[in-house]
Amino acid sequence: MNESSRPRIVGINHIALEVGDIEEALAFYGRIFKFELRGKSDAMAFIDLGDQFIALQKGRNQSTDAGRHFGLVVDDKEAALRALHAAGVAPIDGHFLDFRDPIASRSSATTIFNLLRRPTFCGAWV
Repeated sequence: MNESSRPRIVGINHIALEVGDIEEALAFYGRIFKFELRGKSDAMAFIDLGDQFIALQKGRNQSTDAGRHFGLVVDDKEAALRALHAAGVAPIDGHFLDFRDPIASRSSATTIFNLLRRPTFCGAWV
């Protein structure tokens, strides 16, 4: 197939995260971030991110790994840090505002979010 006949990737539609319990995950994320739900069922919830979304999916089928990650951008890094402390979540030492998601960790997943101010990219390890 030649170069001009292949489609170009133009963005990301969503990221799916496996969590142990949808309600617990929404409660946890709600203590850290302001967000709107696109939809919710017993097995999934969809957190709106403008043109994209995070899909929280109940269940975990593979073991934890340290390399998988995704990025989030927040409008106020200091507010995110205060929200983490208020929720009892300790940031991980380093150059970024990283933390582990205890909801996913309880279901054998490890999620670390890296939060920076807009418009800078930030990563999270799942």
